[in-house]
Amino acid sequence: MAIFKNSEIEVKNESEQKASVAIKNYLDSCDLGVKNLQIEFIAKEAKVIARGEVENSETISKISEILEAIEGVSLIENLIELKSKKTQEDIFHIVQAGETLEAISKIYFGTEDKAEDIYQANSENLDENKKLYSGLKLKIPTKS
Repeated sequence: MAIFKNSEIEVKNESEQKASVAIKNYLDSCDLGVKNLQIEFIAKEAKVIARGEVENSETISKISEILEAIEGVSLIENLIELKSKKTQEDIFHIVQAGETLEAISKIYFGTEDKAEDIYQANSENLDENKKLYSGLKLKIPTKS
């Protein structure tokens, strides 16, 4: 049984853009948890290209099954990537004499621009002057 009828995705009569949007909207309505979902329909090849990120391989298979059921689609390029839910462990830094938040930011992020983020993650242990002392344990926020 086809999910879309030929009248909804007519390779010769419907634009590729409309077909791409229709397929994407349908996949979104399936609530599969796909992040950054992108669908491209190429009419001359009757091909659907799917891109995005999911957290389990079963979802990738389910997307393929759904795309295979679409009438008017002959080729499927499922480029959905598997992203794990692996949580990052907290990272801590022990302050050395003379270090600043900017210097610590540069160590962990390659730029001084994250000094304020480090301060915010440790504001309960730092005063407004952001004065550091040797031996202070700072939590380094994740790069997300």
